[in-house]
Amino acid sequence: MVINMEWGNFRSSHLPLTEYDNTLDAESLNPGEQIFEKMISGMYLGELVRRVLCRMADEAALFGDTLPPKLKTQFILRTPEMSAMHHDTSSDLKLVGNILQDVLEVNPFYN
Repeated sequence: MVINMEWGNFRSSHLPLTEYDNTLDAESLNPGEQIFEKMISGMYLGELVRRVLCRMADEAALFGDTLPPKLKTQFILRTPEMSAMHHDTSSDLKLVGNILQDVLEVNPFYN
C-alpha cells in the first residue's frame, strides 16, 4: 500500500536551508510555501543543481570562459537527467559529461 504523506509543506527551523534553497523559494510562484518540497522533490532538484552549476561556472570556469547560454534557462535540468547522472559510477563521470553536453549543447569541460 502506498501512502502519500503530503509533507511538501513541512517546515522546521531544524531544516538546513542553503542559499540555493532560499533563492529558489524567493523566485518561485509560492514563496514561503512548500519549502520541504522545494528542497527534495524531483521537480526542483534539477533547478537546484543548475543553480550550483551556474555558480561553479562563474567561480571556477567550469565550462571555460563563458557560461553556456542554455545553463541560464530555469528548469532545463530535469529529474531523468539528475537520476542518470546520480547513477554514473565511472571514474571519469563520462555519463555526467555526456548528459551536460546534450542538455546544454556544449562541451562541458574545455580542458
